[in-house]
Amino acid sequence: MKLHESRLGHRLVYVLTITSAIVLLLATTMWLLVNGMWTHVESLVVHRVCGANPLAEELNSLVPEFPRQPQVFWNDSAYGPQRMREDLTPDDVVSLLQRWHRLIPPTMGFVPIQTPERYTLPPPLRWDLDDPRPIGSMYSISVFHQIHCLDGILRAFLHDKVTVPKGNAHSNAVEDDIHIFHCFDYLRQAVMCHGDTALEGADEYEVAEGKDVWSYGTYGIGTTHLCKDWDAVYDYAAWSLA
Repeated sequence: MKLHESRLGHRLVYVLTITSAIVLLLATTMWLLVNGMWTHVESLVVHRVCGANPLAEELNSLVPEFPRQPQVFWNDSAYGPQRMREDLTPDDVVSLLQRWHRLIPPTMGFVPIQTPERYTLPPPLRWDLDDPRPIGSMYSISVFHQIHCLDGILRAFLHDKVTVPKGNAHSNAVEDDIHIFHCFDYLRQAVMCHGDTALEGADEYEVAEGKDVWSYGTYGIGTTHLCKDWDAVYDYAAWSLA
């Protein structure tokens, strides 16, 4: 009798051990499956937002990606004269503003998007009712809005130097204080969004003048940045309504 009970006890221990092992194995398998599925979903989200759409790209891939190229920043007197404001003549101001305005294509950087409701987009702009072009959904490429804002701020800064005719309907309010404040905040968000992390130091001119010390700070020129091919971006926008 005792031998029989001993055998039953051993069998019970064996069965419980096997059962526990199976339960542990199933629990571990389920945990790995759930964790693996979540990791997969998480990686898909990261890939969708970051991998498939690199920084400064259109979220829905509705605008093509453009070539990147290294570009050194230098002072360009065509857009930022190395002169005091009061030394600019009316002709200087007109030429300066014309150069800035030519950075914006004839389309003003607007592109048509079909069925925008299918994408992660804000409500579209519609053609004005008296416009002869077809009714459609229009969106602005952000970089040209940013250039437009800089153009407007510059016009406001120089407004007492010369009266320059507005080049397009979208610049009618560029000298309005509220519009200028909007532009400052809009550009703030754009700069913080892109977060250019190129490292800036002294340049050859500062070195020559002995100003390559921390207390002088940096002008940021002479630094190489990774940039999009601006001509390619401009050409795409210029032909978007062709």
